Amino acid sequence: MSTDSDTKEYSKIMVYTYGKVGSTSIRVNNDNGRYYGRIRDEYPEFILQIERHTVAKDIITKYQNVLVINIVRLPIDRNISAFWQFTKFKHPFYLDKPIEKLNNIFINSRLNIKNNDVWMNKLFENLNVNIDNLTFDFANKYNLVNLENNNDLLMFRFEDWSYIKYNVLPKFKVLVNKNANVTSNKKCADKYKEHKEFYKVTETEKENIKNSKILNFYYTEDEINTHISKYE
Repeated sequence: MSTDSDTKEYSKIMVYTYGKVGSTSIRVNNDNGRYYGRIRDEYPEFILQIERHTVAKDIITKYQNVLVINIVRLPIDRNISAFWQFTKFKHPFYLDKPIEKLNNIFINSRLNIKNNDVWMNKLFENLNVNIDNLTFDFANKYNLVNLENNNDLLMFRFEDWSYIKYNVLPKFKVLVNKNANVTSNKKCADKYKEHKEFYKVTETEKENIKNSKILNFYYTEDEINTHISKYE
């Protein structure tokens, strides 16, 4: 893990994550940031919020000395939150639908650990990172990995967000004074809470979570089992 974060100056910060992990909070709390959903000729802002792999690949091809920030989250928490992020667009009058029906829609969606892992594996492929050669730093709660072209990858867990935003991100001149895009603060908050209490993890999803290479890199066996038991 690199130790020069206090002195290194980056040309850009690319927050390259899947949704519902705090990435919007990083962008909106800092001046000169923007979300990009498609490839552009240039990306003039300092903080770039990216979810599409093609866009991320384009940025690291065009720029050097970039700090890439990636955040992971325990899958059921993340996926239920992501479901409620987009339900209002895909299912009109969702607040009037019974939770049983909405839960069935969720179970049959693409929001599952396997697709989370597909996304993460593509990120590591884009950045030419092999996590088999790494060990997550549980003591410091993050890894800083040197990449090609003088770029770095800052890796951490959403579950450590309170510590990270006050003790780690400021080292990289990233300040987060207020959380943004929080599902529990939205119009759907009551339904979202009801869904979290109603949902029961399927046996297939349970096994996929336990066997996830990505999760077993970032979390201990006890942490994974505790997460699963929350939804049994």
